Amino acid sequence: MKHLLYGAFIRAYQALALLGIHLYLAYRLPGDIYGVIALGFAVSGICQIVGKAGLDEFATREIPRLANASGVTIFARDMRGCVIKHNLRIQFLLFVAGIVGWSQGLSVQQLVFFSLMSVAGNIGALLAVALGVRKGLGYGGLSEYPDAVLRVTFFALGVALLSVFSHCTLLALATVYLASTVVATLWAWLRLPLAKDPGKTALAGKVRLRHGFPFAIAGAGIALLPEIVLLIFGSMGEEREVGMLSLGMKIGSVAVMGLMAINLVSAPRISALFHQRKIPELQSWLHHVSRVSFAFALLVLAGVWASHMALVHMESKYLSEAVSLALIVT
Repeated sequence: MKHLLYGAFIRAYQALALLGIHLYLAYRLPGDIYGVIALGFAVSGICQIVGKAGLDEFATREIPRLANASGVTIFARDMRGCVIKHNLRIQFLLFVAGIVGWSQGLSVQQLVFFSLMSVAGNIGALLAVALGVRKGLGYGGLSEYPDAVLRVTFFALGVALLSVFSHCTLLALATVYLASTVVATLWAWLRLPLAKDPGKTALAGKVRLRHGFPFAIAGAGIALLPEIVLLIFGSMGEEREVGMLSLGMKIGSVAVMGLMAINLVSAPRISALFHQRKIPELQSWLHHVSRVSFAFALLVLAGVWASHMALVHMESKYLSEAVSLALIVT
């Protein structure tokens, strides 16, 4: 239960910290510039989801079946090499796409920005696989620490430094985000308890991309939908509108993250009560969880409405319109 509560806490911290960063950038920068930043994060998110190819979930389920540390070490290193090769191929294709975009009128600054964000997404895929290995080794809620705490905190500190020196440009933000991803990825892999010399222990077969396809197909649809919506909207609308849509979706996702945290904490108790055939207690617990979830959703809705009214009073038209969209999403 302690690890579950910790996992719920760091997920909430990740969602709120990223939301705070995006709100600050939207307040500090012009709407069209923030729209380009939102598109960059969408590109990075898609690269990470496609780059990991479901192998993080495969690692979480496969590692507990391995009998010893040597097998885990060989499996993790083989998976790391597979993901690196896969993402190098993706990066080559994105490089070709970037050249095409430059020939169609994309500025050099935007081309470099999107390239850095795509590299951050590819490295983020390697980070996601490391988190999957950590979950398989039994880290529980602690497995998310490199991504949810270290990466986000490093990025927030970088944005703060850029603000102090008044240097919040596209390239500077992309560089800070890439650096935060590299730091979190190195920390995640170096802190894994892998043997330096695993010996000659062999696995039944090497890791291939096809091993992660069932997990990728099962989870990629929901994860990719918001990013694809932003890219489609960006191809038809203006950057200012893309940034507004991105902010609205991020604010609305806070309610979803909170409900996911509630489900994460309550699921083990529900399972235990069901297997113990304590149906009356199970029904009482479900009613309690439903009331808590409904109250949390109302609290988030009230907070969004209060934020909207405050921004209207502050005459921040761009942010107030984004929060108005968040009311619908929430």
